[in-house]
Amino acid sequence: MISLARPVTIRSILFALIALNFIGIALSEVQRRALVYQSIDAERQMALQVETIRQAQIELKLLQERQVRVLAWHDSKVDRVVASLLVPQAQQDAKQSLAALSRERDASRIRQVVILRAALDHYHADHGVFPGPFADSSIEDLRGVLVGGRYIESVPDDPLRREQLRYTTDGAADGQRYGLKVWLENGGNCLTGLGFESSGWWGALPACPF
Repeated sequence: MISLARPVTIRSILFALIALNFIGIALSEVQRRALVYQSIDAERQMALQVETIRQAQIELKLLQERQVRVLAWHDSKVDRVVASLLVPQAQQDAKQSLAALSRERDASRIRQVVILRAALDHYHADHGVFPGPFADSSIEDLRGVLVGGRYIESVPDDPLRREQLRYTTDGAADGQRYGLKVWLENGGNCLTGLGFESSGWWGALPACPF
């Protein structure tokens, strides 16, 4: 009886081990597929963000081209002569038109900053830090890392080519903070970025309202 029972017991153990092996293989396959689906979903989300930035840049470029055409008209000699002959009501209308253009240029600057912040966030996601170190630099100094790294198509340029955006990581040795100094025609200088609230960058500038 003992010699007959032993093969049955060994066979049962072997079947159990085989069953556990199949279960392990099945669980590994489920985990692998879950990771593949997560990776595909992450790639789709990143592609959607990139497309959103690209569309915003196209709209910004069209707006800047329109502003250049309007500014060229206002700067013409004929326009200055006609403006000097306008009646008071027409002069008031001209002032309102120029004020509207000023607000459009500020809207263009705000869009540039929003696009730039998104590009900096993507750079941080890839490298774990923000571009640096920069004490107080023109945004043009980031052309190599942002445009060269394909995080943004072009470096923002002020519609009037006056005040340029300023960028800094001064005092942020860990690369986890940055500041952008933004100039608006209707509001002056303001500060935006990440972790800038108590940084003292550029003095006591107010936070940008966007």
